[in-house]
Amino acid sequence: MQQKITESPGTAAKSVTCFAGLCDTAVPVKAGEKLIGYLQTGQVLLKQPTKRQFARTTKQLLEWGLKVDLKQLEEAYFHTRVLTPKQYNS
Repeated sequence: MQQKITESPGTAAKSVTCFAGLCDTAVPVKAGEKLIGYLQTGQVLLKQPTKRQFARTTKQLLEWGLKVDLKQLEEAYFHTRVLTPKQYNS
C-alpha cells in the first residue's frame, strides 16, 4: 500500500486503506521544488476490529497462498492501534 500511494506524487498527503482495514498515509517531503521522499505513517485502524473483519482478512490471505500463524496474526490484528478518523487526520 505504501508503494501505491507514492506512485503518483502530488503536493498533499495521500491516504489509502488496504483490504484488512489498515490505513496508510504518505506525505511528500520537498527541498525547494524537488521531491526528496515521503514521510510514511500508518498501519492503524480507524475503527475497532471485529471478528468478522478478521475472518475476511484471513480468508483473503489464505486464498493468496500465504502461510501465516493465524493465532499470532489474530493477536497482532486485535492489538493494532485504533484511532478515530479525526485523530488520524490531525
